[in-house]
Amino acid sequence: MKFVDWVIVVLLLAVAFGGGTLAVSSPALVAVVYESNDTTLPPYVIGAVREITEQGIEARIIDDDVISGSGDIPPSILAVIEAARQHGLPALVVNGRAQNIPNSRAALLEAVR
Repeated sequence: MKFVDWVIVVLLLAVAFGGGTLAVSSPALVAVVYESNDTTLPPYVIGAVREITEQGIEARIIDDDVISGSGDIPPSILAVIEAARQHGLPALVVNGRAQNIPNSRAALLEAVR
């Protein structure tokens, strides 16, 4: 058997005996975007974001109105804020895809996986 064939066999076995899923990578960025004048985030959201960062994933809580000293939205979070605004605030944004913030800590952590 060729090396590539061995790799395929190992991956198939991992999927078959690993519960049917194969984790390839973690999200690059997880963000909770909200409007601080309109919304107070529930404590479970803040706790879940802390847990996500402890797992080595970049996670942020971002106020919709954040601006730099020049009055612009920082380029590093511009796409995240735009995705959240298009979806509707408050929003959970995982790798550029916005969704409603789940209603529990466990559901929020699951949404990031």
